[in-house]
Amino acid sequence: MRIPVTFLRFLVLVTLLRVTSGATCAFKLRQSIDPPRDWVNRGRASPSQVISLRIALHQPRFSELEQYLAESSNPFHSNYGDHLSKEQVEALVAPHPSSVEAVHEWLESHGIRKEACHPSPAGDWVTLHVPVAQAEKILSTVSHHASLLPSPAHRSLQEFHLWQHAQDGDFLVRTTQYSLPANLDQHIELVQPTTTFNRVKAQRITSHLSSPPDVQVSALSSDAKITVPESGVTVDASCNKTITVSCFKQLYNAVDYVPEATHKNAIGVTGYLGQFANSDDLQAFYADQVPAAVNTSFNVELINGE
Repeated sequence: MRIPVTFLRFLVLVTLLRVTSGATCAFKLRQSIDPPRDWVNRGRASPSQVISLRIALHQPRFSELEQYLAESSNPFHSNYGDHLSKEQVEALVAPHPSSVEAVHEWLESHGIRKEACHPSPAGDWVTLHVPVAQAEKILSTVSHHASLLPSPAHRSLQEFHLWQHAQDGDFLVRTTQYSLPANLDQHIELVQPTTTFNRVKAQRITSHLSSPPDVQVSALSSDAKITVPESGVTVDASCNKTITVSCFKQLYNAVDYVPEATHKNAIGVTGYLGQFANSDDLQAFYADQVPAAVNTSFNVELINGE
């Protein structure tokens, strides 16, 4: 049976219309920024350069975590001091299984198998290492149909470029906009590093303990009291300007508290990016704020030898 040429043309036209509609509506611009100040575009990033993309999945129970944190740190709430375990926190920040499935289906459509994705312990972040060329395809609205290609100026916004900081010469591979499939809108919060130009560097102490001026000493010794509106707790008026250990004890109703299980209580303080504990600073703090703790110290525990 022969099919009329006009009917074949009609079928081709309908198919093209469907493809065109899907191509133009399948993606949604998620973020677009102006090039940040002090960053100079040095041209296209090498297509073969590997970058690490981190995908943040939607956390449907995050508001529950915020509420519980507020309750457990409120001395007047029944949940005060009832801290969550690591497993409980991970359960509250975990994405919905449908989000995990949708993201993996999307990545697999670009040839990225599940085994190549590295989830965080709670599964709310997924990290993958891909060449720049593949990252541009994953995060681009550019259609495969020549008639739908955007202008060269628009395409350049979706490409990854090598950016150099004008002051210190640091280099970053970034883009000034990216898009995602519209059906992933409810599943993905963001993808980085894409439009974020901030750099993580080690911080150094810029302030040191010093004797307060006479006017502050006078204020600290004042017998005046104020009431915290949110909780109704009464504290020294000086706490409105200067927070001390005494202020914290009053705020948390622990002025006369004497620890009993001193052999069990412990607190861990982490240090990142060159931060470290300083015994001399600690002793100076104790002498100023907690005289009874002078000459006590701490233990240092290294993680992975660092």
